[in-house]
This record gives sequence, structure tokens and C-alpha cells, in this order.
Amino acid sequence: MSTNGCGHWGTVSIIWDALTGQRPPFHGCCNEHDLAYEQAETDDDRAWADKHLLRCMKRRGWKYTGYAFYAAVRLFGWIATK
Repeated sequence: MSTNGCGHWGTVSIIWDALTGQRPPFHGCCNEHDLAYEQAETDDDRAWADKHLLRCMKRRGWKYTGYAFYAAVRLFGWIATK
């Protein structure tokens, strides 16, 4: 199993780290999402993973960022499955 953090190839995590010197506070949510996508077999599985990402980010206090990430993975997450 592999994880890469937030964003395509972890770009959000890399930029966040460069600016703040630490991982984003929602980094674990992104890794859970990556693992769920890796194990997903159907579109419904990926939809569940996307909703889980949103719920996780909201629980950590990143509601609006969560909605932005959710929209991004709903629109472009299929690319990761190719």
C-alpha cells in the first residue's frame, strides 16, 4: 500500500511543508483517502472514499478546504485509477 499525502503526488503536502515546516494538519485524511482508492474496486468504493475524505477534514476543522478537496477528487479522482 502506498500513500503520497495531499494532492497529485503529494504536491499540497510538499508546498505546505515548504511554507510552514510541517505536514498539513489534515495529511492523515489524505493518506486514508489514498489507501481507500488503492483498495477501491468500483465507482461506489471511490465515492465512499471521497466522502470519507470530506468527513475527516471537517472533523479536523478544515470544512471549506475539505469541500474543495472533495470537489477535486470527485472531478479528477478517476485519473488516479488509470
